[in-house]
Amino acid sequence: MNRPPEVFIRVDEERLLNFSIACFEKVGITHEHAALISSSTVWVIVYFTINYKKETKRL
Repeated sequence: MNRPPEVFIRVDEERLLNFSIACFEKVGITHEHAALISSSTVWVIVYFTINYKKETKRL
């Protein structure tokens, strides 16, 4: 199982979303598609980060 590092940099969700959209747009994806892909990707990252913390507390 992947484990997050002990030391990390916290990135604001909105900032991560904007960065992701910009990356997709840079390679030619329309803003609408970039926003859709990015929102799904960022949601998964945030969801699993929150749930990973909950799971580790039970151990």
